[in-house]
Amino acid sequence: MRVLLYEQFYGGHHFQYLHYLLISLIDITDEVILAMTEESQKAPAFSALIAPFLNRIKIIHLPPNLKRGITGWIELYHNLHHTVRQVQPDYLLIPSADCLTSRTCLLRLDSLLKAIPTEVAIHRGLGRDSVGFRQYVTEVWYRQKMLACSPWSTIHVVNAVFYEMLQSQHNTLSPRIKLLPDPVPPNPRHDKSASRIRLGIPENGRYIGFFGIINRRRIDKLLAAFQASALGTNDRLLLGGSLSKEFQQLIEQNYQNLIKQDRLIILNRYLSEEEFISGFSAVDVICIPTLSFSGLSSILLKGIAANRPILINNNLGWS
Repeated sequence: MRVLLYEQFYGGHHFQYLHYLLISLIDITDEVILAMTEESQKAPAFSALIAPFLNRIKIIHLPPNLKRGITGWIELYHNLHHTVRQVQPDYLLIPSADCLTSRTCLLRLDSLLKAIPTEVAIHRGLGRDSVGFRQYVTEVWYRQKMLACSPWSTIHVVNAVFYEMLQSQHNTLSPRIKLLPDPVPPNPRHDKSASRIRLGIPENGRYIGFFGIINRRRIDKLLAAFQASALGTNDRLLLGGSLSKEFQQLIEQNYQNLIKQDRLIILNRYLSEEEFISGFSAVDVICIPTLSFSGLSSILLKGIAANRPILINNNLGWS
């Protein structure tokens, strides 16, 4: 059997899902073909999570999706259609199908895709009771309609609230819907001191932390609030993950005083799974400063696995 594993995007959870799929696929299929962009292969996560399988799989390159609006949607569809026609797989797996499903109406008309057994993962989508009317239309009602029209054989939904809502309201769609657990590794819950030693950070004091993709959209307000707070000299903010250039400039301009005081500590690099686990165990409180996101946070789940208190924006419906 020839399986096509298709991933147009990269970063964050994308590599995690590819990693766990490859672990299972390489031993039960004759041929695994991974379709991804060349840019994906330059990411540090590729070396850690995908490179160990390179002698067992074949990689073909997708063009980057750089366009916006309707032109970008059409490009997404053509990339998938062209790849499927080229590979002619017996089975198609798309671990991140949100954009393809919600923005590419051409999918429902594609007889080639309809003829191939396809399983996809949907990460976004909220429950009806957790949103206002406007967000209900864009994040619930619209996503339901697009899923119902999609050619996908099996739809794995990561958000349990969205899954339950789909099951209760869509008799025609519910046979195709399954709940997909987010791949969160077990946390051995090391003590704080040992975890801080592993990360090479000061052992004393209290820490509030965030781990993941660090950009201005997520962290700007957290940094401003921490700087304005009346906390002690041993109360620290720990940020773990690669910084965007924009965010590096922001820190240089506004927060050098926190770095000089040893109160802002940044692990500016790709964090391995072991470092992620140590990071969650090293802090006293985890903060997820996301203001708008229609999905389930893997950072939230990892924080729960580490048995740490978590500060979130309750407007997201996570509680």
